[in-house]
Amino acid sequence: MGQGETSPMGPGETSPMATVPRRAPTPSGAVMWQEARKHERKLRGMMVDYKRRGERRREYYEKIKKDPAQFLQVHGRAYKIHLDPAVALAAESPVNMMPWQ
Repeated sequence: MGQGETSPMGPGETSPMATVPRRAPTPSGAVMWQEARKHERKLRGMMVDYKRRGERRREYYEKIKKDPAQFLQVHGRAYKIHLDPAVALAAESPVNMMPWQ
């Protein structure tokens, strides 16, 4: 109040509304429940986001995945090797050789 104005209360008295806190200093049961629900919704949203991100990552890698045999490179020179005919037949048998694509 300004200078010269008097309050309805005496000089040492305080308003009863001034002493009552608007909110309890510790959260009440309803506030705690609301906070728990809010946190639960946040966690659920994070889990859904991680799941969707994992699905997108899996789809991406499935699209770019290729057969490793496509990247096989052989370097060298052609030489005729004279070996034992039995060894040559065993080396060229379909059991040991991979078909060329």
